[in-house]
Amino acid sequence: RSLPLSGVSHEVIGIMPEGFAHPEDAELWTPLAPTDAFAEVMQSRGSFWLTVMGRLRADVEQAAAQAEMDAIAARLERQHRENAGLGVRLVPLHEEIVGDVRRPLLVLLGAVGFVLLIACANVANLLLTRAAARQRELAVRAALGAGRARIARQLLTESIVLALLGGAAGLLLAAWAVDLLHALAPAHVPRLSLVRVDATVLAYAAAASVVTGVVFGLAPVSQSSSTADALKDGARGGSDGARGRRLRSALAIAEIAVALVLVVGAGLLVRSFVALNRVDLGFETRGLLALRLQLPRAAYPKEEQVAAFYQRLTERIRALPGVESAAAASSILLPALPQSAGVIVENRPADTSSGARVPVPYDAVTPEFFDTLGIPVVKGRRFTAGDAPGGLPVVMVNEAFERRYFPDRDALGRRVGFGTAPAPDTTWYTIVGVVRDTRRAGVDRAPWAEMYFPHTQAQDPAMFVILRSSGDPLSLAAAAQAAVWSLDRNQPVSSVRTLRDMVDRTQANRRFTTLLLLVFACVALALAAVGVYGVIAYSTAQRTQEIGIRMALGAGRSDVLRLVLGEGAKIALIGLGIGVAGAALASRLLTGLLFGVPRWDPMTFAAVPVLLLAVAAIASWIPARRAVRLDPVTAMRTQG
Repeated sequence: RSLPLSGVSHEVIGIMPEGFAHPEDAELWTPLAPTDAFAEVMQSRGSFWLTVMGRLRADVEQAAAQAEMDAIAARLERQHRENAGLGVRLVPLHEEIVGDVRRPLLVLLGAVGFVLLIACANVANLLLTRAAARQRELAVRAALGAGRARIARQLLTESIVLALLGGAAGLLLAAWAVDLLHALAPAHVPRLSLVRVDATVLAYAAAASVVTGVVFGLAPVSQSSSTADALKDGARGGSDGARGRRLRSALAIAEIAVALVLVVGAGLLVRSFVALNRVDLGFETRGLLALRLQLPRAAYPKEEQVAAFYQRLTERIRALPGVESAAAASSILLPALPQSAGVIVENRPADTSSGARVPVPYDAVTPEFFDTLGIPVVKGRRFTAGDAPGGLPVVMVNEAFERRYFPDRDALGRRVGFGTAPAPDTTWYTIVGVVRDTRRAGVDRAPWAEMYFPHTQAQDPAMFVILRSSGDPLSLAAAAQAAVWSLDRNQPVSSVRTLRDMVDRTQANRRFTTLLLLVFACVALALAAVGVYGVIAYSTAQRTQEIGIRMALGAGRSDVLRLVLGEGAKIALIGLGIGVAGAALASRLLTGLLFGVPRWDPMTFAAVPVLLLAVAAIASWIPARRAVRLDPVTAMRTQG
């Protein structure tokens, strides 16, 4: 079949699998050839915009391939001075695709494991308590001939059944939560559409349930075995002794420590996200709407036709009710690989160092671009209608460009060109203005050196048309699209987005990781509180007679309250001490995810332990209040 693409008929010669969309979100592919559209840029050594992919032979390691490419790069550098300092870096394709999301997903995987550990510790505590309450039953079973293995098998079976029931409930919850995960997750997470509850997930859940049931069922098994022997000798039932109390306290301490690690991690990410949102982007985002267009070369073969189309379009959009200004630019937010080139300065020797070879992003913009985005001009002037084709080639740069190429003098009036060294045919552009730095390359990146050319002198058929509205910019989307089609009814508009949405999308991964880790931290905090409460409540119940005797001998309610709360405070403080050390180690994993916050952030490491101490105090307060209300006579008659 034939398909018209940008006004040119293409024959469909093959169909790729539905799940294949590389690079990025491609849906169709055309041959890359040095046609009229790409001949100049493909043959220019100062142009950087292609990624080369290759498949290694089975007998070749990546290190060997890298060494061979280094040798080729060295030969090219000797043959072409334009290649000085470039080099070649081999990256596994899998790493290239998942590199940005691997660390966040590993952090979330660790958080899930920590929450599972806390939940299992709680279940182990409950099983220990239940085993202590069943000591007489277990003693009778032992007296009737049941050996330790038989009793251990019974208790392990019960813990595994509990774990399997919990796993089944978790699977039902996960099946519902997958849709929520898809809604919350960034759209560009690799293979996100394949995330579902399938046979692999079922097998993993079953295995995890059995393993956790066995591992965390061993504690009550060991306790029950020793208790059964003690009961054969006539020990009183209902208490598992000091060993049981120590084991339950150790589990509660572990819960507090693990919860602190999670809450500290969530706190660091939240603080980092807040710091990111406070960064001055250098341009406005509110009230701005962007439409993406690419004029087909078949319909607009001449550069003046391209310039005239965008000039008429911005004028029509500017005339719409509610539009304050309109402009066009070849890009708004700079991608990871923006259109860029090497820069040389007139009357200055070429610098071949690796730092100087870093290409500079450039954009073609209409004169209203800087006013529409609220980017102030700090020196010189803006582009005007006088910057026409055939006139003096001009360029505007940002402050980072001036610092990089003119650290000791004013950039205004200086001339720059593209390439690696001056040549007879080099086109020199006069710097007529310097604008404020922006963070168009990313909120978490330092401003890049940038260049801006008037669209009339550097026509680009692919442009963003931007409008500023005093109200909701999305309400003008239909009218803006109608303005496009009034000029060319066959011209597609590939995307219509607010600038705020475009900026938010750049932080989607960080927001997603922060949100999920915060949820896991809250769950861990709640589970840890339940664990501390369970330990203190059971311990207090076991010490009912002791408390009654203390009160009968004159101990006041405050003394009893201090006794119970002291036990909870001891558990919490030990857990916090271990947790702070663990959080210090775990924070290293978050280094690449933090911005404006050190991994040893004093505020986070001070506030989180106080929060957990307060949670532990509240959890201990309930059994403490119950203890002080005991009647001494009744308490002394109660069997421990």
